[in-house]
Amino acid sequence: INGSPANPKTFRRISAYVEQEDALVGSLTVRETLNFAARLSLPSYITKLERIQRIESLLTAFGLQGQANNLIGTPIRKGISGGQKRRVSVAAQLITSPKLLFLDEPTSGLDSAASFEVVSFVKDIAKKHNLIVIASIHQPSTSTFAMFDKLLLLSQGGTAYSGPVSEVQPYFDSCGFPIPLYMNPAEFIIDFVNTDFARDRSEVDQQLNMVHSSWHKSRLASATVTELTDEMARVHMDQTIDPSDVKEQSAGKLAIPAALIHRSFIKSYRDII
Repeated sequence: INGSPANPKTFRRISAYVEQEDALVGSLTVRETLNFAARLSLPSYITKLERIQRIESLLTAFGLQGQANNLIGTPIRKGISGGQKRRVSVAAQLITSPKLLFLDEPTSGLDSAASFEVVSFVKDIAKKHNLIVIASIHQPSTSTFAMFDKLLLLSQGGTAYSGPVSEVQPYFDSCGFPIPLYMNPAEFIIDFVNTDFARDRSEVDQQLNMVHSSWHKSRLASATVTELTDEMARVHMDQTIDPSDVKEQSAGKLAIPAALIHRSFIKSYRDII
């Protein structure tokens, strides 16, 4: 982090991870979900008023004020939509104000409109709070794909492209693999480097070797290596994340069981099954 190695403890404090599947309690409301997330993760020096302010600001930022008192939903009780659930999952992880946010396929199981909605809310939050968002994503729509700043395209563990999303089309054109007109670039490049369903294995391997070698010889690759080398060698006078300054970001030993018992009572009361 900032050119220096970070130990796991520091890394856990400044980062958050949103799973592919929404791990939400269906019998809680949206506001209660964020409230319990805050109680289970925020340290004791954060006051109740400050906790409520964080919850309300996240509800506003993710456009969830109208659904704040709606249930998440269970198989037998209708709740909020899939896109709204994904936004709640992201908001619950942002309650600790992390610097790094990891998203595991945030658009999985959503249609293109809901996917665009989720990614646009995440991007707005990232810009507003100066977050680094790292997401894995498969074949997004053209509009969703265009919202990402940088792309790392991997195939069989090797880099096929790494750089700005805006330069994807010119890069593949220059390599002799032009993206067809009116085709989603994300769809083309995923199909292009995907080897799982190949019939002619030797032909696909040859094509993949060509893609990997084209990347290693490219201007973008050398620029990336130079930038990383400079970053690692530079003496950091302007560190935004100083590991020693990061405060303890965990709830008290008594606060966690108290919150879990409270949550279990609400779930038992509301969940018919």
